[in-house]
Amino acid sequence: MEFYTLDQLSVTGVSLGSIQSLAVHNEPGSHGVMEVTAQVREEDEETLLYGMASRQPGALWGGGKLLFAGLLTGAEFFRRDEVRLGRLTFQTADCQMDAEKKSRSFQDTSMTLSGLLEEILKDYPGADYCLSLPDQAIGRLLVQYRETDWEFLKRVFSEYYAPLGVFMGQEGIRIYAGVPELSGQWPWELAAVEKSEAEVRRFAAMGAGETDFVDFGLLSGSCQELFAALEYEGRTLTVRRLDWELKKGRLECRYVLRSKAGIGAYPIYPVSLVGIALEGRILEVKGNLVRIHMDMDDPYGGPDVFWFPYATMSASLDGSGWYYMPEAGDRVRVEFPDKYAQDALVINSASVYEAPSGGQDAMGNPAVKYLSNCAGQKMALGPQGVFVSAGASGLTVDNSGSVSIWGNNEVIIKAEGNVSFKAQSITVKGAEEVKAVNEAGTGAELTGELTLTGAEVLIN
Repeated sequence: MEFYTLDQLSVTGVSLGSIQSLAVHNEPGSHGVMEVTAQVREEDEETLLYGMASRQPGALWGGGKLLFAGLLTGAEFFRRDEVRLGRLTFQTADCQMDAEKKSRSFQDTSMTLSGLLEEILKDYPGADYCLSLPDQAIGRLLVQYRETDWEFLKRVFSEYYAPLGVFMGQEGIRIYAGVPELSGQWPWELAAVEKSEAEVRRFAAMGAGETDFVDFGLLSGSCQELFAALEYEGRTLTVRRLDWELKKGRLECRYVLRSKAGIGAYPIYPVSLVGIALEGRILEVKGNLVRIHMDMDDPYGGPDVFWFPYATMSASLDGSGWYYMPEAGDRVRVEFPDKYAQDALVINSASVYEAPSGGQDAMGNPAVKYLSNCAGQKMALGPQGVFVSAGASGLTVDNSGSVSIWGNNEVIIKAEGNVSFKAQSITVKGAEEVKAVNEAGTGAELTGELTLTGAEVLIN
């Protein structure tokens, strides 16, 4: 079995002397990492430190083949036996997806998994992906809250038990969503066989059998990628972890393989969302549902198409309770009561009311409670009584015992039975006339004269 030897290996992109040690690691859910220790010149140390800040590219080559490409993310300098050494850490380019925490919502439940990947990766020019599970609609509200793009995608695909992996042997970003179907054959020798009972129990819901969780440890001189496959005793095994290390002048490649069905990701839930309330603005109201624009979506411009339930103060199965929906433009808060983003609901409206200059402040007296809408109807409960208004008509019930009913057009009092007026004194006034007539036509009319009508009029 042939191995790459030290004289066949080179690290490009940075200025290094002879390589002292070299290690490469990759596994699902992580970025590929290369750590190299080599001689460095004193004048190159500052350049390397600046290169780390700017994510300088670096690559590992073996016999003219690109084995690892990444960005410089760490640098440490020290002396050993008077020799100046530098320990440099490189991560695959997808580490850029793990640099900035973002907050945004994905409200279009018809968006597919590939559409989600493309939406995320459009911020990284040249990024590529391989989707290895059915390209189905997400079917639910997704919220990325104070997560990097890498953390968010890893969480989303974990709900399908699908791991996120990276390809190391090319420049730029290439990620795997799920385990791809690969084939190949390369030289190896068996080093160990293990089985994880804990993973068998943990991933029982994934549908894999016990034999799918048997790990085969292999030693090889062939530099293979994560999820590379080979045939072993009539079954296909897939690389789920790789470690390359320079030992005694040769690059030893150790792999852990198992059945593809046994490689998964345990579901991750957005615990940072639980109990928080995010602010937004009402766009549309329908029944007991509202469509909103979340403030955190301002930089991203995604479609605001998800209908959130609005939590009212009281509601019953028979429809009774309190129905008072917010209006378009109202400020609201969206609460996430548990680890499932799709259970989010709009809990209340947050007032941004400003008192009109020179006008009456509706919130000027905390002792006055009021309910109003954009059509001009209002009900107020204050220290002096209750006031109900509909613009051109209204009702006042005063604490002193007086009741006033007024209307600019017409006031009608109607009952199926009797209407009784009882008081020490009753006064009826009309600007032009006062008329009291029943349906038979009998009655009295007061204008400038008194007119009595009826089948028979008796005057005593």
